[in-house]
Amino acid sequence: MKKMTLVLLSCAMLTACNNGQKINGHNEKTVYRSVQMIKPRLPENTRLEYEIAFGLLREAEKDNAIFFKSIDGKTPSELIAMGKDIFGQRKAEGLAQYQQFENWEAMIANYQKERAGQKVETDIKKDSQNNRAIDYKL
Repeated sequence: MKKMTLVLLSCAMLTACNNGQKINGHNEKTVYRSVQMIKPRLPENTRLEYEIAFGLLREAEKDNAIFFKSIDGKTPSELIAMGKDIFGQRKAEGLAQYQQFENWEAMIANYQKERAGQKVETDIKKDSQNNRAIDYKL
């Protein structure tokens, strides 16, 4: 009996752990919560692709029920693949904002460069605000 309980408990834990890298598309709250929980667990170079893919998919499908169902149970790599498909469709349609990029990787590289520039600017602002010099006259 103890062995059976242990086996069932192990199976339940494995099932719960497997869902940790999948999007829960049951409702808006669970979608955004699972997306935010998955993002920090991704390798640094994949996070931006994940964010952009999610944004493209969200933008492509305005109906919440259809959107939630389309991403429910998807892993980060599946979500990114879906985002690449949307990018390809929009580029084929001739949309100007996508024509400037040769491919998905070029678009990601461009956004990474933009983000790097933004980070430097915010770091400088933080530094200048937090490290104010105080001169004392003795």
